[in-house]
Amino acid sequence: MNLKKILTNAGQSTVEFAFMSIFFFIFVIGLFDMARICYYWVSLQYIVTETARDRSLGNDTTALRTADRIAGALGIDPMDVTITPFGNNNNFVQVQVKSKIELNPVSSVVGEIVGHNGIMYDVFAQTVIRNEPLN
Repeated sequence: MNLKKILTNAGQSTVEFAFMSIFFFIFVIGLFDMARICYYWVSLQYIVTETARDRSLGNDTTALRTADRIAGALGIDPMDVTITPFGNNNNFVQVQVKSKIELNPVSSVVGEIVGHNGIMYDVFAQTVIRNEPLN
């Protein structure tokens, strides 16, 4: 092999990695932010399902108590939780919840791109449970 040819291409990989690593790490950090949104959605869906199950068993759960439960589980303000009217319709219990969550970006680099004040996301969960008679 020619030593001169090896030495002229020695820094090419490093320069390519330097250019591509910026986009790669921003993509990975974006995946972390998307994972946080998915975590909130899964938590909201779980608490809505538990509320519908609790309601189908005959326990009286008011909308305010449900909003407090959801806000406590997600760590958000109860005023950011909207609950549509729910009740017994043809032996079905239906619970719908729409919540707003504010996420600040994980990294300061992403914060510089999208802003520092956080982004509001609407998260929606709905559950319908059939209320079986106990007789």
